[in-house]
Amino acid sequence: MSPHSGKILVDGIDPASAKEFVSEKIAWVQENPLFETESSIFELVKYFASLRGIDRVDIERTAHYVLLTVGLSGAERLKVTRLSMGMRKRLSIAVAMLGNPKYYLFDEMFNGLDPEGIKFMKDKISELRSSGHGILLSSHVLSELQSIANRVILIINGETTEPVTLADLLSQGQSTIRLRVSNPDEKLLERLKAYGTVSIGQDQITVSGVKLDPSTINAELVRAGYLVAEFVSTDNILGEYFAQKTGAHE
Repeated sequence: MSPHSGKILVDGIDPASAKEFVSEKIAWVQENPLFETESSIFELVKYFASLRGIDRVDIERTAHYVLLTVGLSGAERLKVTRLSMGMRKRLSIAVAMLGNPKYYLFDEMFNGLDPEGIKFMKDKISELRSSGHGILLSSHVLSELQSIANRVILIINGETTEPVTLADLLSQGQSTIRLRVSNPDEKLLERLKAYGTVSIGQDQITVSGVKLDPSTINAELVRAGYLVAEFVSTDNILGEYFAQKTGAHE
């Protein structure tokens, strides 16, 4: 489809003038993957591999490899109709990986997933990002975005906000941390007071009003020799940012 207005550039190139070239750089992983339901996983991946232009002699090896990387090895003969939503999304990622695209577009990847599926998706996205791929992730699940995104852009009434980094939001916001330490000493409370307001429960310590990145606090405690048995951050900084931008607090 030709755009009515605006422009998108991929590595400085307009897809409207070089659709095939740009398409080779991008893979789309949709919210509700739609595949031929009576096809087996393996045959389906091989079919898409052929569309990606992968050499015939490499198609089966490539299909086995991408299914292995998304945890579907051993399920190659299953038909799509028997797959759960989580398995379908894993299959969608496997198909997207064919041809080793430079960029990935993930659409609502956390919807309909159980905790195990959410963890897999977050780990896979982090793995792709660490290996040099660009990730554009669209989602309404702000709590999961907060734990994985580097930068955030909101779309409000069809208009985009300026990009903001999660590091900037964390430095401006506050969070609450609940933790248990197996080897507390007299210095622990004083150390925690440097991060925020400390209160002691029956088997847990709570630090509120924390402005530092919780993962940094956890790392500092470990380096100081404390055995951190539990560490839970209950911040909702991205949710607060969204509320401010949309006027939800007014």
